[in-house]
Amino acid sequence: MRVVQVANFYGPRSGGLRTAVDRLGAEYCASGHEVFLIVPGARTERHLLRTGVVRITLPAKHIP
Repeated sequence: MRVVQVANFYGPRSGGLRTAVDRLGAEYCASGHEVFLIVPGARTERHLLRTGVVRITLPAKHIP
């Protein structure tokens, strides 16, 4: 199954939401699913995380 997670607040450092979506995505991958995580950032980027999750960063306005 393909799973897409979308997080509107996903900072560069660990936090509650980041920890939750990272762990959930890792467990989905471990169960054989294809997981994409879409998060806001400064520019468009695509990274394959060591857990198997594909993190896609899309440009968004910075919220202090």
